[in-house]
Amino acid sequence: MPVETNRIIILVRQLQEHLPIADQKKKKKKKKKKKKKKKKKKKKKKKKKKKKKKKKKKGRTGQGSLICLRLLLVKFSSERESHLSLAYAKRHAREPVEEAAQVSPYGSTKEAFVEQQKDDDIVVVDHGTKAFTFGCWATSVEGCCSTKTKAQNG
Repeated sequence: MPVETNRIIILVRQLQEHLPIADQKKKKKKKKKKKKKKKKKKKKKKKKKKKKKKKKKKGRTGQGSLICLRLLLVKFSSERESHLSLAYAKRHAREPVEEAAQVSPYGSTKEAFVEQQKDDDIVVVDHGTKAFTFGCWATSVEGCCSTKTKAQNG
């Protein structure tokens, strides 16, 4: 054997000693990764909004008010003062102004001279001369309930 081939064989053997053989490979221990605990996000509970119950306003159910309403409609349909009957209908029937305006032929929301509305009382001014705050608006109508109530209350 020539010298060169011997040298190559020696070099190969030296390399084999230094290099790990496939079977003798040291198995690297895999480090177990610690699993990070995920913090659970707390879901915010939605607060339910409580629905406010609308209080039903009790309308006046006396017969006197019905008689007054009829007298008013008769009187104010003949005269062009339907805004008073409109306001009366608004108060006693508890209707919206737009619906009450359709009751009288002359009335509309603008013609209704409603100046104030405090709780149940509506102040209606008749051409700036008289103010009616409760009961019936037709004080001039004879036999109307408002003349009695105004006289009693003062």
